[in-house]
Amino acid sequence: MAEAADEGRRLQAAEVEMSDLRVCSACCCGTVSVFTTMPDCCGCKAEGTICCCQVEQACLKCLNPRDSEDQKCCVCFEGGSYCVMPNTCIQDHFQVFCLDTRCAIPCTEKVPCMCTLLPFCVVFADWKFGISCCKTAGEILPMLQETEQQQKAVTSAELQKPCQQELR
Repeated sequence: MAEAADEGRRLQAAEVEMSDLRVCSACCCGTVSVFTTMPDCCGCKAEGTICCCQVEQACLKCLNPRDSEDQKCCVCFEGGSYCVMPNTCIQDHFQVFCLDTRCAIPCTEKVPCMCTLLPFCVVFADWKFGISCCKTAGEILPMLQETEQQQKAVTSAELQKPCQQELR
C-alpha cells in the first residue's frame, strides 16, 4: 500500500498543469500547446480515459530527491493501463518534452473549450469571445490556476493519509 502512495506522489510530481501551457492551436474540445518549464518539460506524461479504458504513465521525468524517502531523482517509467467504470466519453492528455496535446468530450477543467484563429492566438475561451495572443492558458483563464491549486491541496491531503493495510 505504501508503494501505491509513493507511485501516486511520483505521478503527481510529473503532472503538467493546463495553466502553465501556451496554447498553440485549439478547436473546441482539443488543444495543442507548448510547455517550456524546465526541467518539468523533460520526458513524457500520458493520462487518459476513453470509455472504460484508462491509462496513466510517466517516463523520463525528473524528481527532486529531497522530496522522497528513497531519494529517487528520475522516473524512468511508471504507470499502468486499467479497465474502469466510465465517467466520461473522452479525457486524454499526452505531453512529450515541450509538446502537450489534450482532448476531452465533453470539455472539462483540464481541457477547457478554446479556439484559435492563428497559431498562439486564442479567440474563444470558456464559452466567451476574446482575443489573447501568446499567453498561457492560466493568463487567459485565471480560474484554471485557482482550480488546480484546490486540486493539489486535496490530492496532497489524500496522499498523506495513512494507508490501510490488509490483514492476512
